[in-house]
Amino acid sequence: MTKRTTRVYTRTRNGVTRFYLDLRSLGGTQEALVAPGDTSATVDPDIAAHLAAKRIKAFREEKRGKSTEREETQRRAVIDGLKGRWGLKAYSIHHLKEKARSGRVTEEWVENLQRNLECAA
Repeated sequence: MTKRTTRVYTRTRNGVTRFYLDLRSLGGTQEALVAPGDTSATVDPDIAAHLAAKRIKAFREEKRGKSTEREETQRRAVIDGLKGRWGLKAYSIHHLKEKARSGRVTEEWVENLQRNLECAA
């Protein structure tokens, strides 16, 4: 079985080739790439590429709103340049900064947690 390198694929029916998008690898479904004003999938590869890029971006933004705290932390770690596995100390510092930045905890709570994490590290 060959693995597709692109999420855009075609289907030919009655001699007409139309473009579709496969979002299953991202947790979605297969969708027709329908241009605004049309009722069926596009036949133009350039329009399909444009629609696919827009849809993938929108899908990731939708999914990001539903992502777990762990996924957000992992995503932020890569964005912040902390790639690979974190040590306890590095993650603890990051965790405390994020908690303080969120505004959902008191300064006293952050200080107590910092003391506990320093003992653990």
